[in-house]
Amino acid sequence: MRLRASPLVFALAAWCGTAAAAPPSREAPDPAVDYAVEQMKSGDLEGARRRLQLAIMNDDPTPRRLYHLALVEREMGHAGAALRLARRFHDHPDADKKKVALLEKTFMADLLAVTARVVVEAPAGSTVEVDDYVGVAPLGYPIDLDPGERVVRLKIEGREVDARALSLKALDFVNVALHVPSPSPSPPPPTATASVAPKPSETGSYRPAAGYAVPAGLLGLGVGAFAAGVVYAVESQRAFDEMIKLAPGACVDFSSASCSAHQARIAHVNAADDTSIGFYVASGVLTAGAIVSFLVWPSSRRDLRLTASPAGLGVTGRF
Repeated sequence: MRLRASPLVFALAAWCGTAAAAPPSREAPDPAVDYAVEQMKSGDLEGARRRLQLAIMNDDPTPRRLYHLALVEREMGHAGAALRLARRFHDHPDADKKKVALLEKTFMADLLAVTARVVVEAPAGSTVEVDDYVGVAPLGYPIDLDPGERVVRLKIEGREVDARALSLKALDFVNVALHVPSPSPSPPPPTATASVAPKPSETGSYRPAAGYAVPAGLLGLGVGAFAAGVVYAVESQRAFDEMIKLAPGACVDFSSASCSAHQARIAHVNAADDTSIGFYVASGVLTAGAIVSFLVWPSSRRDLRLTASPAGLGVTGRF
């Protein structure tokens, strides 16, 4: 929604025509406004807008500056901003009543028909921002906004704490409540207790003593059997060597009495040899039993408990 050239020129001319009757203190020459008017006439609306905004922010927001900035905002299609400026001009104590009536007649009624109004409830002292509007709560008046998607933000010390997204249409009248989030409650401090609560049972598998003793015993017997086998093997070899050395070929008839001593030596060699082999076999069996029993011995469960008593803490259970 843009003003045609003729209404804008008419509004500027009307202001100039009524300027002579205004009080001298407020109608003294204003270089910012004069330069902005020249920019408006030349079509540089953005330049005029920046100049008037700076003049209002850095100096006194005089009725003349508010009036001309409202004209620029309306001409640029910023209906909400133009209406907010028109309201400030309307409520300014130094605004000329004839100029107020002129403003209402030229475009204020049209702006009301194409904008929406939002009433914002917020904690006192907080900052409310939406589009280019910034205000400090409590606002006490509706915010005029252009239709469309808008986000109303609540800020505390520059930090955003709440926001509401709005979809506005012309002539909408919306109420928005913004709040500061409540802090999360802190957990209560732990309370001391006079007695020590027992800990839950601690259970776990473990290898009982027999799982070590039995394999170790079998292994020890296997080692002993192997050592005995070695002893008898040495004895068999010694007896055999002695038999060969003492009676080589002396015994011809094994049934005769002269061969009895030689037969006894042969029997001793064979007995020692057989005994040695038996011990070797026993050693292998015992060693294998030790290994197998160690690997397959079943585990037991440990059940430990901490108990409290007047005498102190105690540990009970199976180990």
